[in-house]
Amino acid sequence: MRGSLRSPTGRAVLYAATHLIQSLDASSPFDRFEKLWRAFNALYRAFAKEKADHKCHVALRSHIHNNPLRFPLSMAKVSPLKTADIRSNIRWNQMILNNHSTQKQTLALRDSIIRNSDPRILAIYQASLPVRQVFSTNDGFYAQVNTHIQNGIAANAPRDSDVLSTICIKYMYFVRNKIAHAEKADHGFSFLHGGAEEAEIRWLTPFLEALVIDLINISDTF
Repeated sequence: MRGSLRSPTGRAVLYAATHLIQSLDASSPFDRFEKLWRAFNALYRAFAKEKADHKCHVALRSHIHNNPLRFPLSMAKVSPLKTADIRSNIRWNQMILNNHSTQKQTLALRDSIIRNSDPRILAIYQASLPVRQVFSTNDGFYAQVNTHIQNGIAANAPRDSDVLSTICIKYMYFVRNKIAHAEKADHGFSFLHGGAEEAEIRWLTPFLEALVIDLINISDTF
């Protein structure tokens, strides 16, 4: 841990460690995920030194891409994943519809695709293109995006940092917001146990836990 508890970074890492420890004894997979997200939130804010989540996410994603060896635990988790592993365990189309619900958000969708080169992530985006094809065509982005996807899949050059950032930063932020903003029924109700949402949370949690531990381990560089 960097510095004393009087420093913002020192306090953030301490808080993150307490949430990480509590997550190990959480009463439900949703509680476990929420505690891990609190730890992650404290760490990425301490790392980026920004208040806005988006700016923190951009900074952390860039750091992961530029320094993948600093994230050995989380990279090892995502490296074996196949396209089908990822796609079958997440609600990708729902995220696209939620995050890019209007025409003016189409540029952000294009950018989110273009910044990826990993063939697994690009294949998932390829399958989801019809969801926002009208918007993308209206803005003149569809051909550009489709060409980028086709070239990336053909190159077949895995980039695990794309997978880690997409799952833990982009997708889990969508999942966490759905829970935090009460857009779903409370997960304490028994009829939700064992369903698709619980299966998704259980699948996502090991990746987030590994990234939290990696960030704590490099917190002296913040």
